[in-house]
Amino acid sequence: MYYYMDMPFATENDVPDFGTIKMIYSGDKVYGYKNNVDSNGHYIDRRLRGYILASKDIAKLNLINNAADGSRAICADTSDLYLYCDGTWYLQ
Repeated sequence: MYYYMDMPFATENDVPDFGTIKMIYSGDKVYGYKNNVDSNGHYIDRRLRGYILASKDIAKLNLINNAADGSRAICADTSDLYLYCDGTWYLQ
């Protein structure tokens, strides 16, 4: 098992191209915390998380499968802020 940004993948080669997305924090098991199991039977630890990225990679935010509602992503080159809610990243 290989983990990237706290997401499980079978091997390092199975990690999709996240481009410039970097996780900058992962919250405690308090608000927004939920446990799930993905379609491969891997444990998904959903927590409030923070990300930083370049605006060219906004569409790649949808590759993240372990963010809890209220997670944030900020574009370093435009200062745009995105909030995650119910499976969608919304521009604020």
